[in-house]
Amino acid sequence: MFYKNYIKLDTKLPWRCHYYILDRMEYLVDGIFVQNKIPVRFGRREYKKKGTDYCLVDCWFHKKYEGRFLKCMNGLGDKMCLAGYSDYEKFCKELSEHLVAWMAGL
Repeated sequence: MFYKNYIKLDTKLPWRCHYYILDRMEYLVDGIFVQNKIPVRFGRREYKKKGTDYCLVDCWFHKKYEGRFLKCMNGLGDKMCLAGYSDYEKFCKELSEHLVAWMAGL
């Protein structure tokens, strides 16, 4: 099973989708967005765990692109594996489990 490599955030604007995506510092997802013609805007917030090259990147786009975006996120997992980052799936799983545990404590 492949764990999600994105987190969907609530937004007050009905035409906008807002996500955090798990990428690497060399931003492999950028090429996927360009290839699939998804105009994505990136925010100022980016979170990186010490000791890794993975980061959570803040992005948003028009709601009509959400289906394409989700397909791209599956493609990002494949691209990570092809680029030799075999720990990407494990990192996604650990992040998902951490977030679920954190939200259960709220």
